[in-house]
Amino acid sequence: MKSRVTLKDVVEMSGFSIATVSRALGDTDYPVSRETREKVQQVAKELGYIPNLLSRSLITKNTRDIGLVLPNISNIYYLQLVNGIITAARQLDYTVTIMNSQRSINTERYNLTRLLQKRIDGALVIPISYQNNTLSELMKYGVKVVVLDQDCNIECSKVLFDFTQGMYMSTEHLIELGHTEIAFFSAPFRQKSRSQQLIGYKQALRSYNIPFQESYIFVAEEENDLGESYEYENGINLAKEMLLRFDDKKRPSAIVCINDMTAIGAIHQFQNSGVRIPEDISVVGFDNTIISKTSNPAITTIDQCIYQMGSLAIQLLTNNIAGSGDNDATSVLLQPSLVIRGSTSPLSK
Repeated sequence: MKSRVTLKDVVEMSGFSIATVSRALGDTDYPVSRETREKVQQVAKELGYIPNLLSRSLITKNTRDIGLVLPNISNIYYLQLVNGIITAARQLDYTVTIMNSQRSINTERYNLTRLLQKRIDGALVIPISYQNNTLSELMKYGVKVVVLDQDCNIECSKVLFDFTQGMYMSTEHLIELGHTEIAFFSAPFRQKSRSQQLIGYKQALRSYNIPFQESYIFVAEEENDLGESYEYENGINLAKEMLLRFDDKKRPSAIVCINDMTAIGAIHQFQNSGVRIPEDISVVGFDNTIISKTSNPAITTIDQCIYQMGSLAIQLLTNNIAGSGDNDATSVLLQPSLVIRGSTSPLSK
């Protein structure tokens, strides 16, 4: 088997000193003439030399490796977010280590600890809960942190979304279509975004003088991984619960959901039970994931700026790592937009 080409091989073939070769091949501030750099790089290319990134990181104090901690990778929303983050990171010559917390606070703590042991330069974190002391420990060791999507109690840079306004717009859209009996489908309120969405729902009802009804609020008792997608299964279960709670004449004519997967699960259960969407019940999702376009019917939803969120988070993090940001606690609040598709229609008289 062919042995790995070393820096010493490049030194011997190029005729330059090890210091000069190291500077020509590395991202250092030491001056090296253009002619020397090009010659060394050509020799390295001919030999097939691959730089030792660990050795380089010991010199530059920068691994160019960042961590990404997600609540659960099975949600297509997070998959789209990951794609945007990795694309933006690659353009800035950073690699991303992805950690899946599987909706467990203990697993999230374990993941953050492992990232610290890997000597990462920074971390992007979508926290599972608002209270997050582990992030504070990570920052004490000098790791730059950017929180995205879900807010938490830690002072750091954040890229968040106006969930309250998004759900207000969802509910208002249904009201403008003539619906006044509107249900709310959610997972448990472990994440702050969900309580913010409930606030937006209530605000919209209040703005149009529609009484709030507690019986129209459907929230799962537990949150865990059921099959490949908790959100989808939760939508199915909440739809079953609504059909049991109300008869055909008294049930809500419309539903707002905390995400697209919950909406899809609910739609499938309603359709399997003979309920037509949107003729009998209008359904609004939240996220504007790719799958919302391909559902039958396509889902009216809230665009959550998924790609923009990932790109901004990477930019904030790398600026903080480089020390070029204004401070390490910059917050960005992205604004929603309503995407109207086939899952909603005017109330049938």
